[in-house]
Amino acid sequence: MQFTVTTTAGLERRIEVQIPSTRVAGEVDRRLRDLTKTANVRGFRKGKVPLAVIKQQFGGQVHGDAVS
Repeated sequence: MQFTVTTTAGLERRIEVQIPSTRVAGEVDRRLRDLTKTANVRGFRKGKVPLAVIKQQFGGQVHGDAVS
C-alpha cells in the first residue's frame, strides 16, 4: 500500500492511497463467500446459493463496499 500526501491551499491536504488489485480481489471474494451463507435468493434455500449467482447479483455492490 502506498500513501501520497499533497498539500493544497491552507490547511487542506489530499491523501491518495494505492491498494494492490490482488488485495481488493481477495477481500471481495471473502465477502462474497460470507454472503452465500446468509443471502436470501429466490429459488434457493438460505445458505445454498451458488457463488456464481451471488457474484452476478451482488458483485458490484460488494466490490464497492470493499473498495470504500
